[in-house]
Amino acid sequence: MVFRAIRPSNIALIAAFSLAVISATAGVASAQNEDLDADEQGLANEVSEGQADVVATDNQATGDAAGPSADVSATAAAPEAKKKSKKLVFETDDGKHKMAVKSRIQGRYEYTGKQDADDLSRFVLQRIRLGLAGHAFSKNINYAFQVDFAKGAETLKVYYLDLVLRKGIRLRVGQFKRPTSRQLLTSSSRQEFVDRAVTVGAFKGRIDIGLMVHNNYSKSPDFEWAVGVFNGNRADTGSISVNTDDMGQVTGVSGESNLVDKFGPVVVARVGINRNGLKGYSQADLEGGPLRFGVGAAVLADFDIDDTDADKDGAALVRGFLDFVVKVNGFSTTGALFLATQQKEGETAFTEQEYADTGFHLQAGYMVTKQHQVVARYAQVIADNEANDQQEITAGYSFYPFKHSFKWQTDVGLKTKGDQDLGDQVLVRSQLQLSF
Repeated sequence: MVFRAIRPSNIALIAAFSLAVISATAGVASAQNEDLDADEQGLANEVSEGQADVVATDNQATGDAAGPSADVSATAAAPEAKKKSKKLVFETDDGKHKMAVKSRIQGRYEYTGKQDADDLSRFVLQRIRLGLAGHAFSKNINYAFQVDFAKGAETLKVYYLDLVLRKGIRLRVGQFKRPTSRQLLTSSSRQEFVDRAVTVGAFKGRIDIGLMVHNNYSKSPDFEWAVGVFNGNRADTGSISVNTDDMGQVTGVSGESNLVDKFGPVVVARVGINRNGLKGYSQADLEGGPLRFGVGAAVLADFDIDDTDADKDGAALVRGFLDFVVKVNGFSTTGALFLATQQKEGETAFTEQEYADTGFHLQAGYMVTKQHQVVARYAQVIADNEANDQQEITAGYSFYPFKHSFKWQTDVGLKTKGDQDLGDQVLVRSQLQLSF
Protein backbone atom coordinates (compact mmCIF):
# COMPACT_ATOMS: atom_id res chain seq x y z
CA MET A 1 0.00 0.00 0.00
CA VAL A 2 1.48 3.33 -1.11
CA PHE A 3 0.39 6.67 0.30
CA ARG A 4 0.97 10.05 -1.31
CA ALA A 5 2.45 12.75 0.88
CA ILE A 6 0.53 16.01 0.79
CA ARG A 7 2.82 18.99 0.36
CA PRO A 8 3.15 21.31 3.39
CA SER A 9 1.98 24.28 1.30
CA ASN A 10 -1.25 22.45 0.51
CA ILE A 11 -1.74 21.46 4.15
CA ALA A 12 -1.38 25.12 5.13
CA LEU A 13 -3.87 26.18 2.46
CA ILE A 14 -6.41 23.56 3.58
CA ALA A 15 -5.99 24.58 7.22
CA ALA A 16 -6.39 28.28 6.44
CA PHE A 17 -9.49 27.63 4.36
CA SER A 18 -10.96 25.44 7.11
CA LEU A 19 -10.36 28.04 9.83
CA ALA A 20 -11.95 30.76 7.71
CA VAL A 21 -15.04 28.65 7.07
CA ILE A 22 -15.39 27.63 10.72
CA SER A 23 -15.16 31.24 11.85
CA ALA A 24 -17.71 32.43 9.31
CA THR A 25 -20.24 29.66 9.81
CA ALA A 26 -19.93 29.71 13.58
CA GLY A 27 -20.64 33.45 13.55
CA VAL A 28 -23.73 32.99 11.43
CA ALA A 29 -24.96 30.09 13.55
CA SER A 30 -24.59 32.00 16.79
CA ALA A 31 -26.42 35.01 15.34
CA GLN A 32 -29.44 32.95 14.29
CA ASN A 33 -30.29 29.30 14.84
CA GLU A 34 -33.62 28.87 13.06
CA ASP A 35 -34.27 26.12 10.53
CA LEU A 36 -33.65 27.48 7.03
CA ASP A 37 -33.55 24.12 5.31
CA ALA A 38 -35.32 25.35 2.19
CA ASP A 39 -33.92 22.62 -0.06
CA GLU A 40 -35.34 19.74 1.96
CA GLN A 41 -35.81 17.49 -1.04
CA GLY A 42 -34.95 19.55 -4.12
CA LEU A 43 -37.09 20.96 -6.89
CA ALA A 44 -39.58 18.11 -6.85
CA ASN A 45 -40.98 19.11 -3.47
CA GLU A 46 -41.80 22.50 -4.88
CA VAL A 47 -44.14 20.62 -7.17
CA SER A 48 -45.41 18.19 -4.55
CA GLU A 49 -46.42 20.66 -1.89
CA GLY A 50 -48.72 22.35 -4.35
CA GLN A 51 -50.59 19.09 -4.79
CA ALA A 52 -50.98 18.62 -1.06
CA ASP A 53 -53.23 21.68 -1.21
CA VAL A 54 -55.24 20.20 -4.06
CA VAL A 55 -55.94 17.08 -2.06
CA ALA A 56 -57.29 19.19 0.79
CA THR A 57 -59.41 21.26 -1.59
CA ASP A 58 -60.95 18.19 -3.17
CA ASN A 59 -61.69 16.59 0.23
CA GLN A 60 -59.33 13.74 -0.60
CA ALA A 61 -56.82 12.09 1.66
CA THR A 62 -53.62 14.04 2.06
CA GLY A 63 -50.10 12.75 1.57
CA ASP A 64 -49.70 12.85 -2.22
CA ALA A 65 -46.67 15.01 -2.86
CA ALA A 66 -43.80 14.98 -5.35
CA GLY A 67 -40.22 15.85 -4.87
CA PRO A 68 -37.54 18.09 -3.50
CA SER A 69 -38.52 21.09 -1.18
CA ALA A 70 -41.28 21.90 1.29
CA ASP A 71 -43.51 24.92 2.02
CA VAL A 72 -43.96 25.83 -1.63
CA SER A 73 -47.68 26.51 -1.56
CA ALA A 74 -50.20 27.70 0.94
CA THR A 75 -53.09 25.74 2.33
CA ALA A 76 -56.56 25.84 0.82
CA ALA A 77 -57.94 27.77 3.79
CA ALA A 78 -58.51 31.52 3.98
CA PRO A 79 -55.53 33.74 3.00
CA GLU A 80 -54.74 34.60 6.62
CA ALA A 81 -54.29 30.87 7.35
CA LYS A 82 -51.62 30.36 4.70
CA LYS A 83 -48.25 28.99 5.67
CA LYS A 84 -45.28 31.31 5.74
CA SER A 85 -42.92 30.22 2.97
CA LYS A 86 -39.20 29.92 3.60
CA LYS A 87 -38.48 30.68 -0.07
CA LEU A 88 -38.97 33.45 -2.57
CA VAL A 89 -42.46 32.73 -3.94
CA PHE A 90 -44.68 34.50 -6.48
CA GLU A 91 -48.38 33.68 -6.42
CA THR A 92 -51.55 35.05 -8.02
CA ASP A 93 -54.43 36.14 -5.80
CA ASP A 94 -56.60 33.21 -6.87
CA GLY A 95 -53.81 30.69 -6.13
CA LYS A 96 -53.97 29.17 -9.60
CA HIS A 97 -50.39 30.15 -10.43
CA LYS A 98 -47.42 29.84 -8.10
CA MET A 99 -43.68 29.92 -8.71
CA ALA A 100 -40.87 29.40 -6.19
CA VAL A 101 -37.30 30.52 -6.94
CA LYS A 102 -34.47 28.33 -5.71
CA SER A 103 -30.70 28.60 -5.89
CA ARG A 104 -27.70 26.54 -4.81
CA ILE A 105 -24.02 27.50 -4.69
CA GLN A 106 -21.19 25.08 -3.90
CA GLY A 107 -17.73 26.60 -3.61
CA ARG A 108 -14.98 24.05 -3.17
CA TYR A 109 -11.24 23.71 -2.62
CA GLU A 110 -9.80 20.43 -3.82
CA TYR A 111 -6.38 18.84 -3.79
CA THR A 112 -5.58 15.76 -5.86
CA GLY A 113 -2.30 13.91 -5.44
CA LYS A 114 -1.39 11.16 -7.92
CA GLN A 115 1.53 8.77 -7.81
CA ASP A 116 2.28 9.08 -11.54
CA ALA A 117 1.21 12.67 -12.26
CA ASP A 118 1.55 16.22 -10.98
CA ASP A 119 -0.50 17.29 -7.99
CA LEU A 120 -3.55 19.44 -8.62
CA SER A 121 -4.61 22.14 -6.16
CA ARG A 122 -7.44 24.52 -7.01
CA PHE A 123 -10.63 26.32 -6.04
CA VAL A 124 -13.74 25.24 -7.95
CA LEU A 125 -17.30 26.48 -8.31
CA GLN A 126 -18.69 22.96 -8.41
CA ARG A 127 -22.36 23.86 -8.78
CA ILE A 128 -24.21 27.12 -9.37
CA ARG A 129 -27.86 26.18 -9.76
CA LEU A 130 -30.89 28.34 -10.39
CA GLY A 131 -34.33 26.76 -10.42
CA LEU A 132 -38.02 27.55 -10.66
CA ALA A 133 -40.86 25.29 -9.55
CA GLY A 134 -44.56 25.55 -8.91
CA HIS A 135 -47.91 25.09 -10.63
CA ALA A 136 -49.82 26.81 -13.44
CA PHE A 137 -53.58 27.14 -14.06
CA SER A 138 -54.24 24.34 -11.55
CA LYS A 139 -52.48 22.71 -8.63
CA ASN A 140 -52.66 19.53 -10.67
CA ILE A 141 -50.31 20.99 -13.33
CA ASN A 142 -46.87 21.27 -11.78
CA TYR A 143 -43.47 22.09 -13.25
CA ALA A 144 -39.78 22.29 -12.33
CA PHE A 145 -36.84 23.92 -14.10
CA GLN A 146 -33.15 24.06 -13.18
CA VAL A 147 -30.01 25.36 -14.92
CA ASP A 148 -26.38 25.01 -13.82
CA PHE A 149 -23.91 27.85 -14.53
CA ALA A 150 -20.75 26.28 -13.10
CA LYS A 151 -17.60 25.16 -14.93
CA GLY A 152 -17.86 27.66 -17.76
CA ALA A 153 -21.01 26.36 -19.45
CA GLU A 154 -24.75 26.73 -18.96
CA THR A 155 -26.39 23.32 -18.68
CA LEU A 156 -30.07 22.48 -18.49
CA LYS A 157 -30.34 19.99 -15.63
CA VAL A 158 -34.08 19.65 -15.09
CA TYR A 159 -37.19 20.70 -16.99
CA TYR A 160 -40.40 18.74 -16.61
CA LEU A 161 -44.14 18.84 -16.18
CA ASP A 162 -45.60 16.77 -13.36
CA LEU A 163 -49.32 16.13 -13.82
CA VAL A 164 -51.54 14.76 -11.07
CA LEU A 165 -53.75 12.15 -12.74
CA ARG A 166 -55.46 10.99 -9.56
CA LYS A 167 -54.63 10.50 -5.91
CA GLY A 168 -51.26 8.74 -5.71
CA ILE A 169 -50.62 8.69 -9.49
CA ARG A 170 -48.59 11.29 -11.37
CA LEU A 171 -47.24 11.61 -14.90
CA ARG A 172 -43.88 13.35 -15.35
CA VAL A 173 -42.72 14.38 -18.84
CA GLY A 174 -39.45 16.12 -19.67
CA GLN A 175 -35.81 15.96 -18.60
CA PHE A 176 -35.01 14.50 -15.17
CA LYS A 177 -33.13 11.72 -13.37
CA ARG A 178 -33.96 8.12 -14.18
CA PRO A 179 -35.34 6.49 -10.99
CA THR A 180 -32.40 4.18 -10.27
CA SER A 181 -30.15 4.27 -7.18
CA ARG A 182 -31.01 6.15 -3.99
CA GLN A 183 -27.74 8.09 -3.83
CA LEU A 184 -28.16 9.37 -7.38
CA LEU A 185 -31.75 10.41 -6.69
CA THR A 186 -30.69 12.23 -3.52
CA SER A 187 -29.88 15.81 -4.45
CA SER A 188 -26.21 16.84 -4.42
CA SER A 189 -27.30 19.47 -1.88
CA ARG A 190 -28.36 16.81 0.65
CA GLN A 191 -25.30 14.55 0.71
CA GLU A 192 -23.31 13.94 3.91
CA PHE A 193 -20.05 13.86 1.92
CA VAL A 194 -18.78 16.54 -0.42
CA ASP A 195 -19.94 14.36 -3.33
CA ARG A 196 -21.33 10.94 -4.25
CA ALA A 197 -19.51 7.59 -4.22
CA VAL A 198 -17.53 6.34 -7.24
CA THR A 199 -20.16 3.63 -7.78
CA VAL A 200 -22.80 6.18 -8.73
CA GLY A 201 -20.67 7.53 -11.56
CA ALA A 202 -19.61 4.08 -12.72
CA PHE A 203 -23.18 2.79 -13.08
CA LYS A 204 -24.52 6.04 -14.58
CA GLY A 205 -28.13 6.45 -13.56
CA ARG A 206 -28.10 9.66 -15.59
CA ILE A 207 -30.40 12.51 -16.44
CA ASP A 208 -32.43 11.68 -19.53
CA ILE A 209 -35.49 12.80 -21.50
CA GLY A 210 -38.62 10.70 -21.24
CA LEU A 211 -41.80 10.14 -19.31
CA MET A 212 -42.48 8.49 -15.97
CA VAL A 213 -45.52 7.41 -13.98
CA HIS A 214 -44.92 7.60 -10.22
CA ASN A 215 -46.46 8.17 -6.80
CA ASN A 216 -44.20 11.00 -5.60
CA TYR A 217 -41.51 8.54 -4.52
CA SER A 218 -39.06 11.27 -3.51
CA LYS A 219 -41.35 12.15 -0.59
CA SER A 220 -40.69 8.65 0.82
CA PRO A 221 -44.26 7.32 1.14
CA ASP A 222 -44.71 3.97 2.90
CA PHE A 223 -44.59 2.31 -0.51
CA GLU A 224 -42.85 4.15 -3.35
CA TRP A 225 -42.84 3.28 -7.03
CA ALA A 226 -41.90 4.73 -10.40
CA VAL A 227 -41.83 3.41 -13.98
CA GLY A 228 -40.34 5.36 -16.87
CA VAL A 229 -39.31 5.20 -20.53
CA PHE A 230 -36.37 7.31 -21.74
CA ASN A 231 -34.35 8.06 -24.88
CA GLY A 232 -31.23 6.30 -23.64
CA ASN A 233 -28.74 9.19 -23.94
CA ARG A 234 -27.52 11.47 -21.19
CA ALA A 235 -29.37 14.75 -21.65
CA ASP A 236 -27.40 17.20 -19.45
CA THR A 237 -24.22 17.04 -21.55
CA GLY A 238 -23.56 20.73 -21.98
CA SER A 239 -24.48 23.72 -24.06
CA ILE A 240 -24.45 24.53 -27.76
CA SER A 241 -21.93 26.99 -29.21
CA VAL A 242 -23.23 29.33 -31.92
CA ASN A 243 -20.97 29.70 -34.97
CA THR A 244 -20.98 33.05 -36.81
CA ASP A 245 -19.26 34.50 -39.87
CA ASP A 246 -17.22 37.73 -40.05
CA MET A 247 -20.42 39.74 -40.29
CA GLY A 248 -21.87 38.17 -37.15
CA GLN A 249 -24.43 36.09 -38.99
CA VAL A 250 -25.22 32.69 -37.50
CA THR A 251 -23.83 29.92 -39.70
CA GLY A 252 -24.55 26.95 -37.47
CA VAL A 253 -24.17 25.43 -34.05
CA SER A 254 -21.70 22.98 -32.52
CA GLY A 255 -21.26 21.12 -29.28
CA GLU A 256 -23.45 18.72 -27.36
CA SER A 257 -27.10 19.22 -26.49
CA ASN A 258 -30.10 17.28 -25.26
CA LEU A 259 -31.16 16.66 -28.87
CA VAL A 260 -30.46 13.00 -29.59
CA ASP A 261 -30.52 10.86 -32.70
CA LYS A 262 -31.51 7.62 -31.04
CA PHE A 263 -34.30 6.06 -29.06
CA GLY A 264 -33.04 3.14 -26.96
CA PRO A 265 -35.50 2.83 -25.49
CA VAL A 266 -34.40 2.65 -21.86
CA VAL A 267 -37.03 1.33 -19.45
CA VAL A 268 -36.54 1.93 -15.70
CA ALA A 269 -38.63 0.76 -12.75
CA ARG A 270 -38.11 1.41 -9.03
CA VAL A 271 -39.98 0.27 -5.92
CA GLY A 272 -39.29 0.74 -2.24
CA ILE A 273 -40.67 0.73 1.28
CA ASN A 274 -40.17 3.41 3.94
CA ARG A 275 -41.13 3.28 7.58
CA ASN A 276 -41.69 5.57 10.56
CA GLY A 277 -41.62 8.91 8.74
CA LEU A 278 -38.25 8.38 7.06
CA LYS A 279 -36.80 11.16 4.91
CA GLY A 280 -35.22 8.68 2.56
CA TYR A 281 -33.72 11.11 0.06
CA SER A 282 -31.85 13.33 2.50
CA GLN A 283 -28.63 12.03 4.05
CA ALA A 284 -27.56 12.49 7.69
CA ASP A 285 -29.98 12.13 10.59
CA LEU A 286 -30.52 15.84 11.08
CA GLU A 287 -34.04 15.21 12.40
CA GLY A 288 -33.04 12.72 15.12
CA GLY A 289 -35.52 10.38 16.77
CA PRO A 290 -36.27 6.65 16.91
CA LEU A 291 -35.62 4.06 14.21
CA ARG A 292 -36.57 4.93 10.62
CA PHE A 293 -35.55 2.85 7.61
CA GLY A 294 -36.14 2.24 3.93
CA VAL A 295 -35.24 -0.33 1.27
CA GLY A 296 -35.42 0.18 -2.49
CA ALA A 297 -34.72 -1.72 -5.70
CA ALA A 298 -34.58 -0.70 -9.35
CA VAL A 299 -33.91 -2.24 -12.72
CA LEU A 300 -32.83 -0.52 -15.95
CA ALA A 301 -33.02 -2.15 -19.37
CA ASP A 302 -31.51 -0.51 -22.45
CA PHE A 303 -32.92 -2.33 -25.46
CA ASP A 304 -30.66 -0.44 -27.88
CA ILE A 305 -32.89 -1.23 -30.86
CA ASP A 306 -30.88 0.98 -33.22
CA ASP A 307 -27.52 -0.52 -32.18
CA THR A 308 -26.08 2.65 -30.67
CA ASP A 309 -25.54 3.16 -26.97
CA ALA A 310 -23.61 5.69 -24.93
CA ASP A 311 -22.40 3.08 -22.43
CA LYS A 312 -21.69 -0.09 -24.41
CA ASP A 313 -21.31 0.62 -28.11
CA GLY A 314 -23.67 -1.58 -30.05
CA ALA A 315 -24.83 -3.61 -27.06
CA ALA A 316 -28.06 -3.75 -25.08
CA LEU A 317 -27.62 -3.92 -21.32
CA VAL A 318 -29.37 -4.45 -17.99
CA ARG A 319 -28.55 -2.85 -14.65
CA GLY A 320 -29.88 -3.74 -11.23
CA PHE A 321 -29.83 -1.55 -8.10
CA LEU A 322 -30.53 -2.45 -4.46
CA ASP A 323 -30.21 0.11 -1.68
CA PHE A 324 -31.11 0.80 1.95
CA VAL A 325 -31.07 3.62 4.49
CA VAL A 326 -31.34 3.54 8.29
CA LYS A 327 -31.59 6.49 10.69
CA VAL A 328 -31.83 6.38 14.47
CA ASN A 329 -30.94 8.92 17.19
CA GLY A 330 -28.36 10.81 15.11
CA PHE A 331 -26.81 7.73 13.51
CA SER A 332 -27.38 7.09 9.81
CA THR A 333 -26.15 4.49 7.38
CA THR A 334 -26.87 3.86 3.73
CA GLY A 335 -25.55 1.43 1.16
CA ALA A 336 -26.17 0.05 -2.30
CA LEU A 337 -25.38 -2.94 -4.50
CA PHE A 338 -25.03 -2.56 -8.28
CA LEU A 339 -25.01 -5.26 -10.96
CA ALA A 340 -24.66 -4.86 -14.74
CA THR A 341 -24.91 -7.26 -17.66
CA GLN A 342 -24.44 -6.55 -21.35
CA GLN A 343 -25.37 -8.20 -24.60
CA LYS A 344 -22.93 -10.86 -25.75
CA GLU A 345 -20.70 -9.81 -28.61
CA GLY A 346 -22.20 -10.72 -31.97
CA GLU A 347 -25.63 -11.51 -30.52
CA THR A 348 -28.79 -9.68 -31.61
CA ALA A 349 -31.30 -10.99 -29.06
CA PHE A 350 -31.76 -8.78 -26.01
CA THR A 351 -31.94 -11.84 -23.75
CA GLU A 352 -28.38 -12.92 -24.68
CA GLN A 353 -26.72 -11.19 -21.72
CA GLU A 354 -23.42 -11.78 -19.92
CA TYR A 355 -21.83 -10.41 -16.75
CA ALA A 356 -20.29 -6.95 -17.04
CA ASP A 357 -19.75 -5.13 -13.73
CA THR A 358 -20.51 -5.27 -10.00
CA GLY A 359 -20.23 -2.52 -7.42
CA PHE A 360 -21.22 -1.58 -3.90
CA HIS A 361 -20.81 1.16 -1.36
CA LEU A 362 -21.46 1.46 2.36
CA GLN A 363 -21.34 4.64 4.40
CA ALA A 364 -22.23 5.69 7.93
CA GLY A 365 -22.39 8.93 9.83
CA TYR A 366 -23.06 10.11 13.36
CA MET A 367 -24.27 13.50 14.58
CA VAL A 368 -21.89 14.20 17.45
CA THR A 369 -24.03 17.26 18.21
CA LYS A 370 -27.03 18.75 16.42
CA GLN A 371 -24.68 20.56 14.03
CA HIS A 372 -21.54 18.41 13.78
CA GLN A 373 -21.25 15.06 11.99
CA VAL A 374 -18.47 12.57 11.25
CA VAL A 375 -18.81 10.16 8.31
CA ALA A 376 -16.95 7.30 6.63
CA ARG A 377 -17.47 5.44 3.34
CA TYR A 378 -16.09 2.51 1.40
CA ALA A 379 -16.93 1.90 -2.25
CA GLN A 380 -15.73 -0.54 -4.90
CA VAL A 381 -16.39 -1.23 -8.57
CA ILE A 382 -15.38 -4.65 -9.93
CA ALA A 383 -15.48 -4.41 -13.72
CA ASP A 384 -15.25 -7.03 -16.42
CA ASN A 385 -12.36 -4.96 -17.78
CA GLU A 386 -9.86 -4.64 -14.92
CA ALA A 387 -8.77 -1.24 -16.21
CA ASN A 388 -12.15 0.07 -15.04
CA ASP A 389 -11.91 -1.29 -11.48
CA GLN A 390 -12.28 1.41 -8.82
CA GLN A 391 -11.95 1.62 -5.06
CA GLU A 392 -12.57 4.40 -2.56
CA ILE A 393 -12.04 4.91 1.18
CA THR A 394 -13.23 8.32 2.39
CA ALA A 395 -13.75 9.94 5.77
CA GLY A 396 -15.22 13.35 6.44
CA TYR A 397 -16.66 15.98 8.73
CA SER A 398 -19.74 18.15 8.20
CA PHE A 399 -20.90 21.27 10.01
CA TYR A 400 -24.62 22.09 9.62
CA PRO A 401 -25.42 25.53 11.09
CA PHE A 402 -28.67 25.50 9.07
CA LYS A 403 -28.98 21.83 8.17
CA HIS A 404 -28.49 21.21 4.42
CA SER A 405 -29.33 24.80 3.50
CA PHE A 406 -26.04 26.21 4.75
CA LYS A 407 -23.24 23.80 5.58
CA TRP A 408 -19.50 23.23 5.40
CA GLN A 409 -18.09 19.81 4.56
CA THR A 410 -14.55 18.42 4.33
CA ASP A 411 -13.48 14.91 3.36
CA VAL A 412 -10.26 13.04 2.64
CA GLY A 413 -10.20 9.98 0.40
CA LEU A 414 -7.88 7.34 -1.00
CA LYS A 415 -8.84 6.15 -4.48
CA THR A 416 -7.64 3.66 -7.06
CA LYS A 417 -8.44 2.90 -10.68
CA GLY A 418 -7.30 -0.10 -12.68
CA ASP A 419 -4.10 -1.65 -11.29
CA GLN A 420 -3.22 1.25 -8.99
CA ASP A 421 -2.38 0.66 -5.33
CA LEU A 422 -4.72 2.10 -2.73
CA GLY A 423 -3.29 5.50 -1.91
CA ASP A 424 -1.86 6.22 -5.36
CA GLN A 425 -4.60 8.86 -5.55
CA VAL A 426 -5.28 11.15 -2.58
CA LEU A 427 -8.23 13.50 -2.75
CA VAL A 428 -8.89 16.28 -0.23
CA ARG A 429 -12.04 18.41 -0.64
CA SER A 430 -13.53 21.20 1.44
CA GLN A 431 -16.84 22.73 0.36
CA LEU A 432 -19.16 25.48 1.52
CA GLN A 433 -22.79 25.30 0.36
CA LEU A 434 -25.63 27.78 0.41
CA SER A 435 -29.01 26.50 -0.77
CA PHE A 436 -32.18 28.56 -0.63
